[in-house]
Amino acid sequence: MVITVEPPVFIGEEHLGARLIDNVLVTQDGAELLSRFSRDLIVVP
Repeated sequence: MVITVEPPVFIGEEHLGARLIDNVLVTQDGAELLSRFSRDLIVVP
């Protein structure tokens, strides 16, 4: 089974936000993260 984890992230008083979406494969042996993108914070001046 594949599930999607989509926690919302809201920042500041403006409540600007985004969803960080991960797909997870769930089997009898456990779970495997299918998303391959980095979660490092990128600061744009």
